[in-house]
Amino acid sequence: MQKNNMKKEKSQIISTIKKVMPSVVSVIVLRNISDIKKDVLYMSKKKGKKMKVAIPDEKIDINGMVQVGGGSGFVVDKSGIILTNKHVINEPNASYTVTTLNEKKYDAEIIASDPINDLSVLRINPQEKLKSVALGDSKNLELGQ
Repeated sequence: MQKNNMKKEKSQIISTIKKVMPSVVSVIVLRNISDIKKDVLYMSKKKGKKMKVAIPDEKIDINGMVQVGGGSGFVVDKSGIILTNKHVINEPNASYTVTTLNEKKYDAEIIASDPINDLSVLRINPQEKLKSVALGDSKNLELGQ
């Protein structure tokens, strides 16, 4: 009996992942190399130690931007509305790029943030409609679901 429950649970997980994956995106955090150097200089003065920024040239794009972080999110509206965590977009003076499952990249705009619930809303302008996740109602869920 337990083996059948495990197979059923496993198949539910697999089907859920297959259903949701097209809506999952990567959020890339980029900062300008000159801003990073200014931050390091400020911290050096504050701590009384001389620190240097050593970023390999291949990490710096043609616009002088460096990836300094990232995370994931998911599409909640086909027009390009994405939910992610607030801590993902918490970098000062950064720009954000969203990469979809099909490897398309879009500049993202932060349209709302909630630091209490660690939630942020981003907007991208895709050329096509995106696959969105249907949000459910968690009122009737049990622990572990």
